Amino acid sequence: MAKIMTINNETDLKQQKKSMVFDLIYKKYLNFDERQLDSYTIQVLEEDIKNISEAIFPKQFDDNDRYEISKSFREKIGVIALAARVLTDPKKKYDDWYTDDLIKNQDNFYWNRFKTFLEQQATISKPVITRLDSDSKRIVKKLGNPGGGHFLIKGMVIGNVQAGKTLSYSAVINKAIDAGYILIIVLAGSTEYLRSQTQSRLNRDVIGKTFKKETSTALETPIGVGLISLDKGFHTIETSEEDDFNLTRKRSVDLDQQTAPSAIVAKKNVNVLKDLNKWLRSTGKQAEIPVLLIDDEADNASVNTGKEDEDPKAINREIRNILKNCNRITYLAYTATPMANIFIKPDEYNDEDYEDLFPSDFLVSLQAPTNYCGGDFFFINEETSNLAVEEIEDNENSLPVKHKKIDPIISLPNSLIEALEYFYIICAVKDIRRQKGIIDKKNNDNLFDSFLINVSIFQRRQNDLKPMIENEVDKIYDAIHAYGAIPNNNSTLIRLKKVFDEKVSKNEDLNWSQILEILQASPKPEVISINRESPDKLNWDIEGNKRKIVIGGYILSRGLTLLGLTVSYILRNSQAYDTLMQMGRWFGYRNGYTDLVKLWCTKTTRRNYSHISLALEEFNDMITTMERENLAPRDFGMRIKSHPEISVTAKNKMRSAIEWQETVSFSDTHYQTYVFDKNQEIQDNNEEAVFTLLDEIKHKIVEKNTQNSPHILFNDVPFNHVYRFLEKFKIHTYNSVFGDHDLLMRYLAKHQSGFLSNWDVAIFAKKSGSNTVESIKNKFNKEIMYEDRTIYFSKDFPNDRDALYLSGNRGIGASGTRLIGLEEGQERADRIKPILIIHFLNAKTKNDTPENLKEYKNHKFMGITQIIPSYKGEDDSVAYMVNKKYYDDHFITANIGWGEEEEE
Repeated sequence: MAKIMTINNETDLKQQKKSMVFDLIYKKYLNFDERQLDSYTIQVLEEDIKNISEAIFPKQFDDNDRYEISKSFREKIGVIALAARVLTDPKKKYDDWYTDDLIKNQDNFYWNRFKTFLEQQATISKPVITRLDSDSKRIVKKLGNPGGGHFLIKGMVIGNVQAGKTLSYSAVINKAIDAGYILIIVLAGSTEYLRSQTQSRLNRDVIGKTFKKETSTALETPIGVGLISLDKGFHTIETSEEDDFNLTRKRSVDLDQQTAPSAIVAKKNVNVLKDLNKWLRSTGKQAEIPVLLIDDEADNASVNTGKEDEDPKAINREIRNILKNCNRITYLAYTATPMANIFIKPDEYNDEDYEDLFPSDFLVSLQAPTNYCGGDFFFINEETSNLAVEEIEDNENSLPVKHKKIDPIISLPNSLIEALEYFYIICAVKDIRRQKGIIDKKNNDNLFDSFLINVSIFQRRQNDLKPMIENEVDKIYDAIHAYGAIPNNNSTLIRLKKVFDEKVSKNEDLNWSQILEILQASPKPEVISINRESPDKLNWDIEGNKRKIVIGGYILSRGLTLLGLTVSYILRNSQAYDTLMQMGRWFGYRNGYTDLVKLWCTKTTRRNYSHISLALEEFNDMITTMERENLAPRDFGMRIKSHPEISVTAKNKMRSAIEWQETVSFSDTHYQTYVFDKNQEIQDNNEEAVFTLLDEIKHKIVEKNTQNSPHILFNDVPFNHVYRFLEKFKIHTYNSVFGDHDLLMRYLAKHQSGFLSNWDVAIFAKKSGSNTVESIKNKFNKEIMYEDRTIYFSKDFPNDRDALYLSGNRGIGASGTRLIGLEEGQERADRIKPILIIHFLNAKTKNDTPENLKEYKNHKFMGITQIIPSYKGEDDSVAYMVNKKYYDDHFITANIGWGEEEEE
């Protein structure tokens, strides 16, 4: 016993020391300005941890200790919140009205109040608030000048599903009001659930009060920002959580005479929007006030789905009428799935009053912080996805994916019962983490635990499922309370313990008795069926039941947030990318319980989500490239990979889209890396990949090189060695000449038995350099010097992110690189053999190198050159859906009509 106590005391002391190091770093971090935040990479963080821990506790921390501190710190702050990508038209002259002087000289009441509220809530980390401030400032700069003349500005903000779009437009609204916008209209989805949720959020984040049923003046209690200050308020709020905009209840208010703002949160319902337009037309004065129109979920219901020779569809027409009825208005669309919006044909209709909603003035792509659990977390990154995703294989006999509305539900599949059991256990684990402070209890959202079940589009079937779920919940609850303290537990408890042992205990310092003790004191989860045919209501009352199992379909598939969502069970599989991604309510932030999140889905659904996630990553990279090249939204040559079974978006939203087979060929190509990741872990990974390859092929070394070459050469290296190396070697995405890495790997694999079956591999030798690569000298007894490469910087090279440029001309190889391994007068095409060249690089700086880049002086990087000879055979192609701009730029010679439909 005494020995155990000693160990525990030593463990506690070690934990206290780690906490001290954590606190010192966190205090330093809180004093960073925006530039320092941008440059505080994981590599810099880990160097700080090492330096500080060695300074105060020398030789007491190992790599695992430092990793634990790093992990805790990254979870707390969200690590990095990268700047938004912004596209504007460089040929268009914009009114630069939102200047630093204007911001400095106005009181900024609404933004300062909102920022203070966020800081006091402590639910959002400092870097995220700082990034929110700078990103919203960049967006407001693109809005129309509320103090100027007439304007119509159209923009779009693209975010990720459940990644903070509402937070973004709340910040934009607060700043816009400070700047002089009078009327704020938010179009909040097409369901009353979503509209009410948005109203509640804006009451908290912007307005500061809630409102009694069917009145706009009888105020209830201050909430959110209203608890900070009510020194300034709103002139009128025309909607409440209970009531949408309605002309019969509309107060007669002359907004033109007001300086205080007014707000409307309306559903995208044609009758509601018609009433709104009647009111806007009711007095000419209202047309003159500055209006900010936020279109949330802008790809849903807003997009014109009519043919070009027909009137736009009703909701689209009414939104365009709002623009027509206001002389000073900014239309700002928000969406996580922008495919339909970008496929809007950007040309105007013949009638100038009916110009479509294409974001012709600006396009912003928000970058989610690195603690966001999105497509990469669930479907791409093997390390996280294998833990987070459980494949459903037993549903077809009881809950088939394809079914009719009247089909009975015979029983629950074991996988669903297992998910329910897991939910019970995880609620207990989260309770323990809340007690320990691992999950922040100051954030009321973190007090809830929810479970999503989305297995059918039919409301009747959802409601039929509810009593069956309730029965299983009762069974688990009764077993815990009746048999939890009795040895030789009953079958339900045996199943529960099995789930705990297999899916939880390995990662938790907890035992089954602790879990049972928590469960016996816990409430029974509430089961809710949420659809129009169900009387159930989804209530997030802090005094009510905080454990919710929510069954639904359409309402759960668009915009609705489930607080504390930890477990999801989905059998739905949409026919469109955007619809499928919007079903992903499990995306979002799960600080303190990321490792507990689980999604049950079918193998097909998992495969489709993986494809879409990769396609959207490529799409985001296109926006990044366009920003660097200073291109306008109308220049958005959009392409997105198509899928043989599901479409990019609904067919009626793709009138201006065409499928294009893009040929993929890497024949006769010479690629070099010139951009490198600042993350030291990635560089260490690349160095390890290089030496693994060299160990595998060392017997292929050519002792006497051709042309007395100083390079180290390996001949006739089998394909599989090079392919495995390229799978492991991480190439920064800014190396655009490498193209699509997946396509490159597929191309190599296709030709593995042909002209790419054998390779030359070389280690590049530069005559002079900073110092010798000792590991190469020891391995091959040959002198290889690190190649000195000066860090390159300019406005077109965004070194302030995760990228470091060691060349301005997109290459690191010398002019004679192509000749390595060849006889005099020979060309690589003659040899019909590819070559992989490895470069050992050393970063150098100049006097004018920016301070934030000088820290990378003498950092070592691994670069590669890849030369593939000419190939005359037939190459692969990949299918994309492309918009008009991309089509015009790449396929203009084809004799295909644009936006025309074939006659049936």
